[in-house]
Amino acid sequence: MDSLNKNGFECTNVDGGYFVWAKLPEKYTDGLDFGLKLYENFKTAIIPGQHFGEEWKQYIRINVARDEKELRKGVENIITMVNV
Repeated sequence: MDSLNKNGFECTNVDGGYFVWAKLPEKYTDGLDFGLKLYENFKTAIIPGQHFGEEWKQYIRINVARDEKELRKGVENIITMVNV
């Protein structure tokens, strides 16, 4: 979450569970579009927030129940995506 927050995301604190909710940086307004481009360019998958309601359109949900190496690479790819 710290790495994402330092790169323009706003991550919601969670008390448990296997997911992190992150509001996209201002230049992105559509989690589905972001997710499709992320997968196309980096083969990294996230869940677009709008699958949970239109009010979540500018959010993505990240599954953190992954191997640490895989999770770190995924976050790295997400950060690279917002900085290109």
